Amino acid sequence: MSSCIMRNASNIKWTWWLMIAVALMGTSNSLEVTAHLSSETLEGGQYRDESVSACTRKRIRLDRFPHAWKACRLAKPESTIDPGCCSCYDNANTTDLWNITAMPTTALGVLLDHGQIPSANFSMEDLYYSENMAMIPDISIVGRDYYTLVYDLNLEVVFPPGKNECDSILELEGVNYMATVYLDGAIPLVPRVPNGMFHRHHYTIPGGTKFVSIRVEPPLHVGNPVCPVSSEEPCGQGGNHELAMDGPTAQFMLGWDWCQAMPDRSTGFFGAITLETFPSFKNPALVSIRDPAIHLIPVNDTTERNKNSSDQLKLRIMAHLTVFTHVEHVRPGVLTITADWGETFNLDFEIPPGVLDMDISMIVAIDATNIKLWWPHGTVGSGDEAHLHSFIFDAWMNTTGGKPFLSHQVERKIGLRSVDTYIDETTGGQVFRINGYKMFLTGGNWITTDQALRFSASKERYCQELKLHRYAGLQLIRVWGGGVIERQAFYECADEMGLLVYQEFPMTGDNNGRWAGNYSWPLDYGTYLANCKDTIRRLRQHASLLFYGGGNELWAPDSASSPPRQINEGIQSLLQELDPGRFYIPSSMDGGILGGNMSQHDPTFALAVKDGPYHMILPYSAFDRNPGLPANLTIGFQPEIGSVGAPSYRGLLRFMTPHEAERGYPSTDEDSHSKSVWNFHKHQEWTIQVYNETIRTNVTHDFVGTYFGPNGAPTVSDWCAAAQLAAHQQYQNLMGSFISHMFDWYTTILIWKTATPWPSLRGFLYDYYLESTGSLFGVRAALVSPVSIILDAKTWQLRIANRGISAISNLETKASLGASYEWIDMTGSRVASGQLYLVPDTNSEESRLDSMSAVLLGEKNDSLEWPDACDDVCFLRLETLDEQLLPVFDSESTNVVLLPGETNFRSIETPIPASIAPLLLSLGHDDDDIINLTVEVSSWNGSPIRVQLDLRMDCIHADVKASRLTN
Repeated sequence: MSSCIMRNASNIKWTWWLMIAVALMGTSNSLEVTAHLSSETLEGGQYRDESVSACTRKRIRLDRFPHAWKACRLAKPESTIDPGCCSCYDNANTTDLWNITAMPTTALGVLLDHGQIPSANFSMEDLYYSENMAMIPDISIVGRDYYTLVYDLNLEVVFPPGKNECDSILELEGVNYMATVYLDGAIPLVPRVPNGMFHRHHYTIPGGTKFVSIRVEPPLHVGNPVCPVSSEEPCGQGGNHELAMDGPTAQFMLGWDWCQAMPDRSTGFFGAITLETFPSFKNPALVSIRDPAIHLIPVNDTTERNKNSSDQLKLRIMAHLTVFTHVEHVRPGVLTITADWGETFNLDFEIPPGVLDMDISMIVAIDATNIKLWWPHGTVGSGDEAHLHSFIFDAWMNTTGGKPFLSHQVERKIGLRSVDTYIDETTGGQVFRINGYKMFLTGGNWITTDQALRFSASKERYCQELKLHRYAGLQLIRVWGGGVIERQAFYECADEMGLLVYQEFPMTGDNNGRWAGNYSWPLDYGTYLANCKDTIRRLRQHASLLFYGGGNELWAPDSASSPPRQINEGIQSLLQELDPGRFYIPSSMDGGILGGNMSQHDPTFALAVKDGPYHMILPYSAFDRNPGLPANLTIGFQPEIGSVGAPSYRGLLRFMTPHEAERGYPSTDEDSHSKSVWNFHKHQEWTIQVYNETIRTNVTHDFVGTYFGPNGAPTVSDWCAAAQLAAHQQYQNLMGSFISHMFDWYTTILIWKTATPWPSLRGFLYDYYLESTGSLFGVRAALVSPVSIILDAKTWQLRIANRGISAISNLETKASLGASYEWIDMTGSRVASGQLYLVPDTNSEESRLDSMSAVLLGEKNDSLEWPDACDDVCFLRLETLDEQLLPVFDSESTNVVLLPGETNFRSIETPIPASIAPLLLSLGHDDDDIINLTVEVSSWNGSPIRVQLDLRMDCIHADVKASRLTN
C-alpha cells in the first residue's frame, strides 16, 4: 500500500490510497494492472516549508504562507493618522486581529471564517450551501468600509530569523479593486498602482522590512443587485449595472441570470502573491526581466510546409525591462536568449537616463528544422501536439569597471505557432489558420473557476477544469467579457494542453450601454487602458492566446460607441505596440440593438449578427441552420449557443439538503413543491412550447418528464438521472449538427457555458465540484475523435466529418471509409444493423474525405429507418469502419467518481510492448531480475497519482513494492 498526493479543494484535504496488483498473463502477452482506491477527509491544512536563506535569488509564493498573514478592519477608516498596519504595533484604531486560513482570500472569506457577520452562522466553506448567501449583508447596504480590510504579511515568518536582509519585489497578480501598501506601518508606498482587478502590482521591499501591510478596498461604484421598481432598464444581468462604471472588474459579481451577487463584490486578492529576492537595489546595473515572449513569424501562411523545406522562419523576441535605481547616464546591456535547440540570440539595448521601464524587441531568422510546432489538441493526432520549447533569458548589464554583470535570469516554456485569420466567403464567419491550416473550432464560454476567487492562484484547479474541456473534445475557450481576465496559471494549463483562448476585455452590452447602463462607461478611460496594457504584456507569451475581444455583445450605434472610441482605439494601439499581429475584434455580436439584423452586421466589428439560444431544442431542430434562430441569418462564428444543465443527485446534495432537493425539483404536482432553493440557484426549466398540429395550439414538451410519462419523475433522484440522459442527447445533437456543416454553414461553435463558478442549476458541462454531467458526455460523444459519425436527427442520414488537418483516402488507409450501425433494444439485443460507405469520386476508385469537411455517407437518398422490432425506445451505435480512425484509447470503464470515504476497484488490461514481452517470458521462477514500471492514475479534480513499481517476476505473479508518495 502506498499513500498518494494531497490536494486542497474548497479547504477540504483529500488523501488517496492506491493498492496495485500486477499479474503476468503469459498466454496473451498482456499485463493486467488493477488499482484499489479509497479516500478519507482530513481537517486542517499542510504546507511545504518554503522559507529561504537570505539573499538567494528566488521567487517565493506568499499565497502558500497563510500562517504569515493576519487581517483587521480599521475602526476609523477615514482616519488620516492611521498608518494602515494591523499588527506591527499596538494600534488602537483597529478591530480584532484575525489569522488568515487560506490565500488568496476576500474580505467576505475573512469575516465569515472568524464569525464577524452576525447574520451568518456559517464559514466560507458553506457560502454556496442552500440560501446562505442571502444571509450576508450586501455592500450596497452596509457600505464600502464594511468590506475594506488591511492584510499584514509578517516577513519574519517567511524568512529564517535574522535572514531578512534581501531586497525584494512583491508582486500581487491581481487585487479587486484598490490597494495601498505600507511598510512597517510607515506612510504608503508611492507611486500607487492603477486601480482595477486585472493590473498587477509590483512593490520594492527593502531588506530588513518586517511587515508589509496591504489595504484592499472595493470598487468605488459597487452597484446594487436589486433595481429600483421605477427602473425601465432590464435588471438581473449585473443588477442595477453600476459596477460597470469603474470598468476593470468582473461585472457578474453584481449577479446574473445564472448566479447571485457576491455581497462584497469579491473584494480581495485575485491570483498568486509572490516575493522575488534580489541583490541590493542600489546597484545601478540591476534590471529585471518581465513578460518575455517569443512569436513565430512565418514566411507565408504555410508554416508546416515551410518547416519541411529549406526556407527560414523568423522569431519576434520581446521583453519588458524594469529599473530599480535612477541613474543620470546611459546604461548599456544585452538580453541573451538561449533556445533549447542550442541557438543563442543577443538583443542589445540602452536604458536612457531617468527611465525606469522600457519595452525591447527584435526579429531573428531561425532554421525551420530546429523547431517543433505547437498545435491545438486533436488536430495532428500526436501525443505531443502542444509542444513547448524552453528559453532562458539573461539580462547582462555593463558595470563601471566594464565587466558584464548578470542582472536577472528567467526561464519560460513557450509554444511556437503561427496564426492568421480571414472572413470565410461561404459562411461569413471568422476563420483561423494555425500553422497554415484552417481550423473548425469547437469550444465553450468560461467565467472563472470560483466566484469567491479562492482558486485563482491554483494551477491545479485550473488544470483540472481545462482537462475536462479537453476531455470533452473542445479546443477553444472564450473568457467572457462579463467575467475576468484570467490568471497566469489558467494560461499555463491551456498552453500545456493545446487549448486555444479567446480573451475578452471586461465589458458587456448588458451594462455598457446597449441594453442598460451607459455607453460612456467606464468613467476612467486611463485606468481601464492601464489594465488592458498590463494584460497585453502579461499574456503575449502564451501560445494558447488566439485573439482578444473588446467585450461581450457590445454595440456601436451612430450616436454612441461601445467600447467607447478612445478605449477601442487605445486597445488597438497597445496591441500594435506590445503584441503586433494579434487579432482583435471589438464585439462578439452586433446586428442592431436586439441583434439579428443582417443589414447592421459588420464582420470587422463583431463575430456574429446574433447569438443564442439558451434553452432546450428538439432533436430534429438541432439540425436546422442556426438552431433556435432564424435560418436566413448568416452566422458562421457562433460565440454563444447553449442549453440547460443539472448535476447528479449526489451533486445536488452538495449544496442543498435532501428535503430542499425533494421539494424543489420540477414535477406535475407543482403546488406541493417549494422551489425557493432551486430558484435561488437559478434553476432553468427543461421545457419548451411545441406546436401541435392536431389541436392547432402550443403544448408543453418536458424533456425530462418524457422519460416517465404524464406523471413525471417520482423522485428528485429519478429526475436528476433522466436529466443527464436528456442533456446528453441535447449536446450530442447540437455539436453533431455544427460539425456536420463545418465550412458549409459554420466555422466555430462556442457553448454557453461550459463551467460554472458557483453551484448553479443552469448551463454547464460539469458542476462546480467538477463532477461531469450528461452534457459533457454528450459533447464528448460528438467530438471524441477528429473523425466523427453523425446521425442527422432531421433527415436520418449519416454524415462523416473530419476535423483533422489531413485528408483521408481509402487508397491510403487500405480500408473503406464509412460507418457501421447497430440498433439495440432495451434488452441489449441487436435488432438491426448495416453499413454505409463514402461514395467514390466519379471515374475513380478513391473515396476521399478532405480535412475540415463533412459529407453524407451512402447515396443521396440513403437514410436509416426505425427497426420494426423496436417499440418506443431503441439505442443506435455508430462506428467508423476503419479502425485507424478510432480514438487511440477510450475506455469509459476506467472512469470513476470517488467521494470521501468511498472505495472503488478498477481493472485495466493493456498490451505489453513487443520489445519487452520476450524478456518477461524468459524470466524463471527463481530469477531475481527486477523490472521497473510506472502506473499512473489520473483524476479530473486532483493531480495524477504516479506509483513506481519494482516487479520480481516468477512467471506466475508479480510482487509489487511501492513506497509512500508525497505531494
